[in-house]
Amino acid sequence: LLILDARSPLARSEDQRLLPGAVLVEGDAFHQHLPADARERTIVTFCTCPNEAGAAILAKKLLDLGYTRVRVLTGGTEAISHLNQVVG
Repeated sequence: LLILDARSPLARSEDQRLLPGAVLVEGDAFHQHLPADARERTIVTFCTCPNEAGAAILAKKLLDLGYTRVRVLTGGTEAISHLNQVVG
């Protein structure tokens, strides 16, 4: 499992919790900084914006780049808290 944090810098400054092992996504060349085995892993994108818009946009970019195992975490802050308990 590879978790990508699609929150904006402002959102991260307002909620500084991090998921263990999550990769912070910054800039358009984010995919160049993913682990070498990213294409073989399930990728979960998340954010705290309304309707998970940032996470959905990031997931679409990954799919357009040929990644096939991409999922969007829904539920915003509450889902992040739950996931943090599971992976933390």
